Amino acid sequence: MLVAIVKVHLPHGFFAKNGGYEFPLVCAAVAFSLIWSGAGPMAIDWLWRSKVR
Repeated sequence: MLVAIVKVHLPHGFFAKNGGYEFPLVCAAVAFSLIWSGAGPMAIDWLWRSKVR
């Protein structure tokens, strides 16, 4: 997403309405937070594990 922001969206400004980098920045932040903290209760295996016990 960082390459997409720099190469394509950065010249158009911040707001997504004008083709800016607002949405790719949010996608990158969500991906980084999932990589950093894990999916936790959103993960399908977490739901499966809780039903098995």
